[in-house]
Amino acid sequence: IAADGLQDEFRRLFADRPVLAWASEQGATRPEALGAVQLFSHVAINNRWELPLYRHWLPGARLLYLPFGCARWYAEALLPRKDWATDFVADGGCHYVCGEHGGWKRASVDIMVRPLFDQRLTLWGHGPADHGWLGVPGAEPFYRGAYHPNEHGQIYSSCAVYVGISWNWALGGYGAKLARALGAGACVLWHRTVGMELDGLVPGLHLMTSGTPEETRHAALWLLKADDHRRKIAAAGQAFALREWEWGSNLKRLIGELNG
Repeated sequence: IAADGLQDEFRRLFADRPVLAWASEQGATRPEALGAVQLFSHVAINNRWELPLYRHWLPGARLLYLPFGCARWYAEALLPRKDWATDFVADGGCHYVCGEHGGWKRASVDIMVRPLFDQRLTLWGHGPADHGWLGVPGAEPFYRGAYHPNEHGQIYSSCAVYVGISWNWALGGYGAKLARALGAGACVLWHRTVGMELDGLVPGLHLMTSGTPEETRHAALWLLKADDHRRKIAAAGQAFALREWEWGSNLKRLIGELNG
């Protein structure tokens, strides 16, 4: 969008209609988002930690809030599958070998996943070894390949604890995975992320968080044994996600705010 020669054409196409740009990139990839939304007068950001940054870089824009969301799934879409049953699940592109965007994801894998390599762990994802799990030393026995996006609810319901990696943990934001895991009713152990409290997340209530390998291992093994606490955290996290982060209600809210 920001390429030379496109700005005037873009303004002409949207001059007579309201347009809201959603800055989906965050944290380590925030520069890409800022570059893409600079032509818009209305911009939605996906986490509140970055609000002051957008106010600084886009002083003339009206800023709104649209977090990464989740859906309300039918019960059938969340039925566990025996062939996917496991204690711990992690997924996504881990970018361990390539070290993209400052190596933040590599650090997250070291903190959140590698301490569990002696546990009943399943890793899902796609991509070549330099971007995916097969590039992580010791990860190959746990790797199951890629799943269809519509299967994520059953992937998460088939585990005891969902372990979340992120390259935004020190920079703000969560990507799509946190909302999807919470919304599917998983008990989530997430890499502690700066600004979580601004979005209403309460560690120990909606999810568990960790900032060190030792903390990850302690929390993961405790959750595995504490069935009641695990179920309470999963239920509270799902209720939060469906109340605060459900796509439909948030999009309706944005329409009202734009037209108000």
